[in-house]
Order: sequence, then C-alpha cells, then structure tokens
Amino acid sequence: MSGTDLGRPGIDGSVAVLHRPGGGRRGGLGRHLGVHPVRSQLRPPDLRRRGHHLVDDFDPRPGYQPAGDGLYPRRRSVARPPRRDEKTVISAKEDDMAHHGRGQTRRQFLTQAAGAAAGVLGMANMVSAGASADPQPTVGGAAATVDKLTVAVDSWGWDTFNTLQSAGPNFLQDSISLLLLLRDENHSIVSGLLTEWSLSAEGFTATIHPKATWQDGRPITAEDIKWNFEAMRGDHAPTFKAHRTAARFREQIDAVQVIDSKHFFVKTKRPVPEFLAFYGGIGYHTILFGPPHYYQKVGIEGYEQKPLGGGPYLLKEFKAGERAVFERWEDFWGDTPWFHKPQHKTLEIVLAPDAAARFALLRSRQADVAVNIPYALAKDLPRSEAAGRRGVNPNKGGVWTQTITATGNYNLLFVNLQAIKDAPEKPAPEELKPFDDIRVREAMELALDKAAISNKAHFGFTQPMTSFWFTGSVGHRRERGVSPYDPARAKQLLAEAGYPNGFSTTIHWGNFVNSPGIREWLEAAASFWKEVGIEVKIIEHEPTEFIARCCRPTAGSTGGVFERRFRPLIVQTWGRQEDAGIIAGFGYHRSGAYICCWDERTNALYEKLSTTMDEAFRLQALADLEDHVLQQRWQIPMAEVSMVIGYSDRVLAHPTPPHAAAFEQLWRIVVRK
Repeated sequence: MSGTDLGRPGIDGSVAVLHRPGGGRRGGLGRHLGVHPVRSQLRPPDLRRRGHHLVDDFDPRPGYQPAGDGLYPRRRSVARPPRRDEKTVISAKEDDMAHHGRGQTRRQFLTQAAGAAAGVLGMANMVSAGASADPQPTVGGAAATVDKLTVAVDSWGWDTFNTLQSAGPNFLQDSISLLLLLRDENHSIVSGLLTEWSLSAEGFTATIHPKATWQDGRPITAEDIKWNFEAMRGDHAPTFKAHRTAARFREQIDAVQVIDSKHFFVKTKRPVPEFLAFYGGIGYHTILFGPPHYYQKVGIEGYEQKPLGGGPYLLKEFKAGERAVFERWEDFWGDTPWFHKPQHKTLEIVLAPDAAARFALLRSRQADVAVNIPYALAKDLPRSEAAGRRGVNPNKGGVWTQTITATGNYNLLFVNLQAIKDAPEKPAPEELKPFDDIRVREAMELALDKAAISNKAHFGFTQPMTSFWFTGSVGHRRERGVSPYDPARAKQLLAEAGYPNGFSTTIHWGNFVNSPGIREWLEAAASFWKEVGIEVKIIEHEPTEFIARCCRPTAGSTGGVFERRFRPLIVQTWGRQEDAGIIAGFGYHRSGAYICCWDERTNALYEKLSTTMDEAFRLQALADLEDHVLQQRWQIPMAEVSMVIGYSDRVLAHPTPPHAAAFEQLWRIVVRK
C-alpha cells in the first residue's frame, strides 16, 4: 500500500501530491531514529527566470580541479587529440606511454613496447597510471592503522553479492570483488587487477598483477578471467545463469584466449571501442570478477552465504536492508597509492535511506562518512573544493564535504509511446492521449525553466541536461544549450493540440544512489507545469522494483519485450557512463537491457557504432542518435546531478574519482589517530 505525502506548496501556492511506497516509511537505520526526511526549500522569489539558458563550460578531464565554490565553472577548451582510425591500438602500462601494433601471441605480447596510454578511444587525453598527482594526500595526524570506519549510505543497490547473475548492481561488491582497472582522483585510468593493457579493433590484451591472489591464497590466473567472461556470457548455464547483460557479451565477445597464467587476449566479434568503459571498470561498475574454483565448489547459494573475492576487504557480516561489516584483508596484494590495504581494520556500512537520519549519524559522530548529503544541507557545509583540495579536510571544524560531479542524470520518459511498440499490454488509443501529440510533449518542456530548478531547488549542485550523454564522456557535446523556457509558447501549443485548459497526468519514479534530488526537481517542475494548466501527481516507488518493471526486459524474454508497468510518465535514471555507446546500446536499441526508447533509426545508428574504432565516425553517429530522439520528443532531459559526501572532522582525506556512479574506494580514506 502506498502512503500519501503532501509536497511543499509551489510558488503559486499549488501543492504536488506525492506517494511513497509503504505508507511513506523507509527501511534501514533511519526509521529507528524517529526523524523525518530533510526537505529543500523550493520557493525563493526569483525561481522563475525567463529566457534561454546556457550551461557553463565544464571540463572534467584528468587533472581538472574546480575553482572556488563553483561546481560547474567556466574553463578554456582543451585541444582534442588526433583522430584515430580503426587500426589504432590503445595500450597502457603503469610506468610509461606509447602506441604499438597489435599482437596476440605470448612472444609478440612480451616483446612489444608495452604502451602506456591510460586511456580509451575518445578520451580527451591519455595519462599514464603513474602520473596521478598526490594519489594519497600527505596529511598530519594519521595513524598507520585504526580500528573502525563507519559509513552511512542511502542505498547500495541490490542485496546480492555474486558477480555472475545479480539482478542489479550492488556497490558493496567493490570492497571484496575485483575490477580490471580503476580511476584515480584525477579521473585518470589506472591499474586494478591488471598492470598492462591494450585495446584494438580485434580485441583486448592484458597482464594480471603478478602478486594478485584470491582471498583463499590461490593465485589469480588468465584461466580465471576466461571462466568469468564465459560464465557471464551464459556458457555455464544452467549451473550458473548468465549475467544480466549477457546479450552484450554474446554480441561482442568471441573468445578469451589464455596466453599464459598471467596474460590473456579477449577476442571481440567486432570493434568494441567502449570495452574499457563497460568491461574494464573505468565507468559504471557493471562487470566484476570472482574466483571460479570457489563458485564451482559452493555454487551461487553458497557464495551468497559466504562471498569470497580478491579485493581489500573480507565480508564478515551482512544483514540485508540494514548493514554490512567488512574486515581488512591483511594479505591484500594491492601495492599502488589507489589500490592498497585500508588503514581501518573494520569497515561498517549502514543503510540509512532517510536523509535526516543519515545526517544525524554523521553529525553525532556515529558515522565517519555519510553518502548523499541533501543539497539543502550541503550548501551550508564547508566544501573541500572551496579550500582548493577536493577530498581533503579543509580544517574548518565539524562536518565537511566532497562533491562528486556528473554521477547520474534523469529524463522524463513518455512511456506509452514506447509501450505501444514493445509491451505485451498495449495502451488503448485513449491512453496514448494527450502525449501522442508532439505539440503537447514540446509544451511540457517549454514550460520548464530547467536552469532555475538546478540553481534554486538543487542550490547549484546540479546542472540542466543539455545532452543524454554525461559531461566529459565520449559523445557529450559541450556546445549544446539548455532548452528554452517559454511558457507563452507552451500555452499556445497546448491550445493548438486541443488542450486550452491543460490536463492532469501522473509521474512515477524511484530513488537510486547516483541520482539524488528527483523529488525536489519534480516538485519544482510541478509549479512550472501548473502555470500552463498541467496538473501532475508524483508517485514514488521502491527503487529496485521500479527499475525492474519500468525499463528492463520482461522476465523470460530474450530481449525486446518490456512490461513498462508504470504509465504514462516515468523518470528514468542513469548512473554515470564514460562512453555514450554503452547508453545507446542499453537504452536506445530494441534489445537493450535498460530501455528508454527506440525505432528503426536508433537501431540503425547503434549498429553503425558497432562497426568501427574511428572516433569521428562514432561521435557523429552518437550525435545523430541523440538529435533524432530529441526531434521525436520521446523524453525530456532533466538534470545531471552531483553526489555530496559528508565527513566528520575525524576524516583527514578521501581521495576518490571526481566523477563516479556511486561511493567508491573507501579503502583510501585516512582518519586521525
């Protein structure tokens, strides 16, 4: 049963009706503390600024540091690297950088001039993994070891720990399982499980860290990597069901060739320029690796009861929906500034979905870290960015923050326009109205002052989306402007479409860790829509159910069939992806695993992306796809968001990537003695 919650009055006194799952109660630690969610103030007198708005020139490339308090400051453009053709090989090694020709045999591999571009096709520049500036900040008063670190989070995704067949991401997995590569605090690509790697049109060649072992002491081998790829592709079904993205594995991965115990080659069926961003771990953490021998010994159920990995922590206790307790793995093999044994012996992560409860834990020092501080609170807290060193305690006393930018985005999707194509239960003709008229869809966007919503409802911590693709990612077009705010034209279009007095509709959404601020955005938008005669009801759903039933393929289908239960409008969220080709495949292709919208044109453009490593060709195809969807007005881009992490004064530093889809690299946190 859903509870009803009256939103704050809008500027004109209107009230958006909000529904919460479970009568508005939240799970996790927050409900035990008896505190209420924090609400941001949405009614400043100047919220409705008119005119066409452009976002600032924000450049999140490696080495970039925001100046002052600005999260999206202006910056001169950086020259792009030379264009590369299909035969270009991108390679990397921890200590130098070069391009080299491809090689698949052991002799060729070992005698190549092992390159060192810690980058992937389309990145603005390539930085060696060892070139990270200040990877572990020098801070005074830090002990070599401390007993405990406590982190409060609003969500960690799904409760499953296995790396093979989870229904969705679990951000706790980073602590025990392995990513092939990582990003450092400058957003440079650096080593993880791998120490050397190269990418070509034919595939991916890599070297495993010589000291890498699973947590039972068994060395990690190329055969282990081969088995993981095959299991996720579905080769070992039904014993091990395929990964939720198995369709992509089957479409892209031909075979994994073992060169020797520490070297392997992933042969692809076609060029896969987004390989590092999807399979490598440098973007959204979708693909992680676990020990085959342990999976085969205990099975999936046994693994869930007692997970085993190769990361810096051992899982000691897990209570779904409440907390996870990790213990430092004393024999962890990581030996770089960004991947090493943690300072703390015990890591406790508590689930506190209620924002006020989460902040109360931090302020009372019951938690050392709180993920996703509400923007309304964060605006008044000391920012490490303002002090000149993001992630380093500014020594202001008390709670301080670090802002991770471009962590997620959200779009308003006109569901029935797609459900008529791919849902088993097609909408009736009358259910398509009023959104079957493109003038109505355009009017809904023209009625919104997106820049004002970001500046006022989100206090400048977000920016209005100008692109479906993430700022700084492959495919993002910085030159695009924000859609204009023109309520007069919106009213005119509604009248022309036969709705001179407007209409009422419903928007469904679910909260997720990398997309804060949806409720505040929708409440502010409701005031703007009311001005042109559109009344909205806003309904919140439990996030995992919402994502599974809004945008995922129907259970048992092989792709292309979607329930699309929540209609007529939903908010679709995306965690940061470093290559827009991944979003195009997931969201704008008929067989995508997290579908937004598609037609034969988007299908064809996605197929074009799958034919080459040529950067200019790919960027044009991505631009064409984005332009086509915008012209059809199947969705309204809303906001690209930031995640504010709060720290008690006990925390001296937390080096972490500046853009990420979730909380990361907790092992790098340094606290006082």
